[in-house]
Amino acid sequence: MTVPGIQQCTDLMARVQLPPHIQEHSLRVAQVSIFLGRHLNRNSVRLDLELLVAAALLHDIAKGICIDSGCSHAALGAEMLNDWGYPQLAPIVAEHVFISPAAVAAPINESIVVNYADKRVRHTDIVDLDCRFADLIRRYAKNQQHEQALHAKLELYRQLEQRLFEHVAIVPADLGKATQEDLSVGA
Repeated sequence: MTVPGIQQCTDLMARVQLPPHIQEHSLRVAQVSIFLGRHLNRNSVRLDLELLVAAALLHDIAKGICIDSGCSHAALGAEMLNDWGYPQLAPIVAEHVFISPAAVAAPINESIVVNYADKRVRHTDIVDLDCRFADLIRRYAKNQQHEQALHAKLELYRQLEQRLFEHVAIVPADLGKATQEDLSVGA
């Protein structure tokens, strides 16, 4: 299984002309993912940190394209990664936007960590779930039904957060320290 390294991920971002602000967001999501992943791996969870970093860096690879066209950036990103020969990244990218109750209850994996990390990063700021979802509601809720759906998703993410942090000796607020995190897997 070939996983792109950090430089390869950066090259792929350049290839699709991913806007700089989305690249910066993706870097921050990768920092949160590896920070949390390292803490989870010190306990009972076994994550592939190389896969985790690559998926986090590339989770929004199609966002620049879809901003203009209105397509699903998660679905298109997964398709692009499959086409480029990275099928192991595709499901993580495809699943990073939403979460189901079944996923919250499932074993912790790279997909869950990237999904959660993305919900903790607003632009390039590491924020709590309430702040992130307030931003999502403000930007994307087109009607009351959509706003209610986002509130329901927030509750699922709170449950996921509780599950994730049962396995580590840190609290959610500690994710602010992730800005100093080295993305190299050996670190």
